[in-house]
Amino acid sequence: MTLLFDFDQVLVDTVRISGLRTARDWATYRRELAQLRPVDGISELLTLSKARGHKLAIVTQSPGFAPTLFARKENWPIDAIVGWHDYRRRKPDPKCLLVALRKLQATPAESYHIGDLPADTEAARRAGIGAIAAAWAAPDKAALRASRPDHFFETVEELSEFIADL
Repeated sequence: MTLLFDFDQVLVDTVRISGLRTARDWATYRRELAQLRPVDGISELLTLSKARGHKLAIVTQSPGFAPTLFARKENWPIDAIVGWHDYRRRKPDPKCLLVALRKLQATPAESYHIGDLPADTEAARRAGIGAIAAAWAAPDKAALRASRPDHFFETVEELSEFIADL
């Protein structure tokens, strides 16, 4: 199975530094990003997923250096990172997910995308990928549920249990 994770809010709560990204204050953004911690349970989930033989990618609308910094800092077992500069289109356009699948030599039928926004659900659908809602990160849980993802998880622990059964 291939698991494609959104970065912001799903793996790391970056809300407090989002203004720096918008302002393109990259030096301050990098410094502040390095001080953030992963969402509770995420590092263990990634380690479990890799141990189960799953391919893992981070697909984000942030610049690729952000998840790369975190993957190195936290020693995450990530196989591929697709950042904004790799595709330059916003979700729900599925190109970012398709780029990740190509990098991993994976097919949509054997893949899931884990995201926190309705646009993530729609992008997954357009790519033919299973859509998993990360409600712990969602700014609007009702809208995320209304996007009708294939799976809806309130906690990282619920997602871990699901992945353990794949």
